[in-house]
Amino acid sequence: MDGKEVKTSIDKLIDYLNEHGETDSDSLVSALKIDESTLSMWANVLEEAHVVKVEYKFAKMYMSLTIPSKGKKKPVQNEIASLETIERIKELLIENRLDGVNPQE
Repeated sequence: MDGKEVKTSIDKLIDYLNEHGETDSDSLVSALKIDESTLSMWANVLEEAHVVKVEYKFAKMYMSLTIPSKGKKKPVQNEIASLETIERIKELLIENRLDGVNPQE
């Protein structure tokens, strides 16, 4: 590797929430160029891992980080990214996909 940081789509979601704070699902779908079902699955998994908080206001989903940012320069990943948490998120994503769980239910 050439020392460049590799970012997953979930990393991009965390970065977006870190920079913008609480955000509605429509804005996240548009900014991250993902579909609503993918966002819902990520929301469920990340909420279960205590990385994000999901709220519904007037039937619209809003997502925010559970650990508040300490400024735009300090990424939240430093505070939440332990190997254990990352592995658990991967397990939950795989379980949801294999079990046919519909994250919107």
